[in-house]
Amino acid sequence: MSGRAVKKMFVWAAIAGVAAAVIYYGMQDELTKVSKEGLLVASGRIEGTEVRPGSRMAGRVVEVLFEEGRQVEKGQALVRIESDQMKLGTMWAESELRKGMSQLAAGMKQLEMAAEQATLAQTQLELAQETVPLQIEGAEKAREAARANVEQAKAQMEYAKATFGRASTLEKSKVAPTEALDMAQAQFGVTRAMVDGAEKLVAQAEAALKGAKAGEKQIAMAAAQLRQARLQVEAGKHQCDAGEASVDSARAMVAIAKSAENDCEIRSPISGVAVARLVEPGEILSGSSPVAVIVDMDKLHLKVYIPSAEAGQVKLNDRVRVYPDAMPDKAFEAYVADVSQQAEFTPKNVETREQRTRLVFGVKLAFKDNADRQLKPGMPAEAVIRWKENVEWEHPTRLR
Repeated sequence: MSGRAVKKMFVWAAIAGVAAAVIYYGMQDELTKVSKEGLLVASGRIEGTEVRPGSRMAGRVVEVLFEEGRQVEKGQALVRIESDQMKLGTMWAESELRKGMSQLAAGMKQLEMAAEQATLAQTQLELAQETVPLQIEGAEKAREAARANVEQAKAQMEYAKATFGRASTLEKSKVAPTEALDMAQAQFGVTRAMVDGAEKLVAQAEAALKGAKAGEKQIAMAAAQLRQARLQVEAGKHQCDAGEASVDSARAMVAIAKSAENDCEIRSPISGVAVARLVEPGEILSGSSPVAVIVDMDKLHLKVYIPSAEAGQVKLNDRVRVYPDAMPDKAFEAYVADVSQQAEFTPKNVETREQRTRLVFGVKLAFKDNADRQLKPGMPAEAVIRWKENVEWEHPTRLR
C-alpha cells in the first residue's frame, strides 16, 4: 500500500471519529432533556393585533399629535389634516341651511296670515249666517205690520170720509150744525194723513227688507272669502312643508360636512402603543392613507406551529407557559385561544428547508396579562403547552 493511500485512510478515520464524537455528545446533551407525556414545546414570535388608523379624506398634514413608541388612548387625536374642499363643503351646506330657514320662515309667516284671514272670514260668515235671516224675518214682519196699518188707516179714512159726507148733507139741509161738519172734515183729514203715514212706513219696510235680503249676497261673499283664505292656508302649509324639507336636507348636508371636518382629525380607534409613525407635517394624504400603526399591548399572543402528528393533542383553553428569549427564566401565563382547522406548510420564516416542507397547524397562544408591558411584539419565545392536566411543568430547555 502506498504512503498516499495510508495517509488518506488516516484522514477518513479522523473524520469518522470526529463525527462519532459529535453524535455521542449531541445524544448526551439531548438525553439531559426530560420527555413528559402531556407537555408540548413550541416556539414562535410574539404578535399583536395591529390597527392602522387613516383618513377618509385627502388633505395636508398640519400636526402630528403622538410620538412613536408611546401609549395612546382610544379616541385620542393622532393627526390633524387640512382640506380646502371640506371647508368649502361646510360653507355651502351652511348657506343652503340659511336659505332653507328663510324659506321656512316665509312659509310660516304666510301660513299665519292666511290662518288669521281664514278665521276672520269664518267669523264673518257665521255672523252673516246668523244675523241676515233674522234681519230678513224682522223686515218682513215690519212690512206686514206696516201694510196692516195702511189697511186700518184706510178703513178709518173711509169711515171719516162717509161721516164727512153725511155731515155735509145735513149741514146743507140745516139739520146739523156747521160745527159738526167742521169736526167731520177735520177727522177725515186726520185719517187721510194717517193713511199717508202708514203708506210711507210700508215703503220704508220694503226698503228695509230689500236691504236685509242684500245680506244674502254678503253670506255668499263671506263664504267665497273663506274658501280663498283656506286655499291660502293650504298654500302656506305646502310652503312650510317645502321649507322644512329644505331645512332637513340642508341640516343633513351640514352634518355630513361637519363629519367630514371631523375626519380632518384622525383619532385612535383603540388604546395601545403607537409602534410606527407613518406621516409627518406637510405631507399630503390621499383618502384611506394610514397615519400610524397601533398595537393593543393588553391583547398580545404567541403564534406557534404544531406538527400535524401532535396537533390533535392540543385543545382550546389548554394552559400555557411562555418563556421569551429576552427573559428565559421568567414564565408568562397564557392559554390556547385558537387552533387552525386546516393544515399548512410551515411558514417561510422557519429556518430550514426540511422544516418548511412539514405540514403543521397554526396555534394562537393568548397572554393572560401584560400589565407591566414586558412583552412586546416581535420577541421570539418558547412555549410549553400542557395538554394533559396534573402534569408538572418543566422548563422548555429540559423538554424535547
